Amino acid sequence: AHVRRKLDIAKAAQLATSDCRKQFKRVREFFQSMHEDQKRALREQYERSLKIQSLIHRMKKTDPRVRALEQNTANRIYRKKEADMVELNMTQNLEEATYLE
Repeated sequence: AHVRRKLDIAKAAQLATSDCRKQFKRVREFFQSMHEDQKRALREQYERSLKIQSLIHRMKKTDPRVRALEQNTANRIYRKKEADMVELNMTQNLEEATYLE
């Protein structure tokens, strides 16, 4: 009876671990889709700001060097935000992987 009880407990622990891994997989997929949505939104915001910037420069007949400078600045800001977002996502993935081990 004692051995049977130990086997039942081991089986229950395996099932709980399996359920927990399934739940973590769903959570990871959710966060990954959220990350992709955020990246897409950031890209759309960047492209929209470039269009507005271009329109304003055309209306004001701004010097091409100023246009290039502002475009480069917007590009650097976008790249920095994107890199920060990717770094945060990688950190979350590493934490999840560590937790699952």
